[in-house]
Amino acid sequence: MKTVSMHMRLVVTLMVLFFGVSLPASGQIFGLTGFDPELKWQTLETEHFRIHFHQGLEGVAQEAALIAEESYQIIKDEFGQAPAKLDLFFVDAFDFSNGFSNPIADQVGIFTSQYRLSDWANVRLDSWWRVVIFHELVHAIELDQTRGISAVLRAIFGKIVLPNFMKPVPFIEGLAVYEKYKHLGESRLSDSRTRMMLRQMVLDNHLPRFAEIQGAYNRSEWPSIGMLWYNYGSWLMRYMEETYGADTLAKFDAVNAQRPLNLLSFNGVGWGENLDEVLRETVGVPTDELYQGFRAWLRDQFNSEIQSIQRESATDAVRLSVLGFVTGQPTWSPDGSWIAYRYSGPDRAGLRLITPQGEDDHEIIPGGAAH
Repeated sequence: MKTVSMHMRLVVTLMVLFFGVSLPASGQIFGLTGFDPELKWQTLETEHFRIHFHQGLEGVAQEAALIAEESYQIIKDEFGQAPAKLDLFFVDAFDFSNGFSNPIADQVGIFTSQYRLSDWANVRLDSWWRVVIFHELVHAIELDQTRGISAVLRAIFGKIVLPNFMKPVPFIEGLAVYEKYKHLGESRLSDSRTRMMLRQMVLDNHLPRFAEIQGAYNRSEWPSIGMLWYNYGSWLMRYMEETYGADTLAKFDAVNAQRPLNLLSFNGVGWGENLDEVLRETVGVPTDELYQGFRAWLRDQFNSEIQSIQRESATDAVRLSVLGFVTGQPTWSPDGSWIAYRYSGPDRAGLRLITPQGEDDHEIIPGGAAH
């Protein structure tokens, strides 16, 4: 469920246009290489999807076919347009689970390995496939919207015309998280961990400025940029619809999709002014006023909860790790002498061991730089 900066989006767009996208039969997806050349690929076709998968994923493909068609109709009904056919790829090639969309080529890729997703992705639905397929289809469909002159330019120049690529990242990733909550009933927006982090941000009076959440950069303080895009951003999307109406986000997309000059925004041409114009037309207020309202609303959402917890004299916590950022998934060693946990920060990520007394904290399996 990745996203990239405005500059990187342009680079990716140009690479796809000039170099093309590899077919799954060659062992490549979205131009990525390194998959086992012995994989035997098959395709299952439905009304709106070509589902590509290799041996061992036959059951996944059949379940995904039903979920994808259901999700497609829900999302199309909300945003108004959708590609006539999408390619949906499933591959079990890595020790992580994720998905991503390529709206230029009408493609969605899903990495299928399983691990304790419930620790961070609120997987309490009937199927993890529903969570990730719905999320990526939100991207594939809402980013594909064109209206007015943009629709004319799309007919001439093709999928390089993607005006909804150019908007703040929470309006992309936060939107997908919110849409899952809105239509499926659960997502990271509603999980207890997100509520805990937002509650603490309100308690600390540490709500970020809009400039801190709208773009991609190497953030070296908590909360992480990923949390601001996905978790915090989804609450911004919720605020917009609860305040201005249930069709607000679809209307925002439709208004933004009319603006072909969005394609120049990677150089900063009128980006802030354009967002103000889109928001004024959508909800009647500029960016600053919208965001001030959101921060006040967010405080109202959590202040009573904070007061209730303080009245209950909650049990004092014992802090073990002092690294900060994201630490989780703790597991006791068989003899109870160690606690293994995962750490993710701005410079490193990996598995670590620490004693129950908070001593001898050290890394055992590095995971590379975190994002």
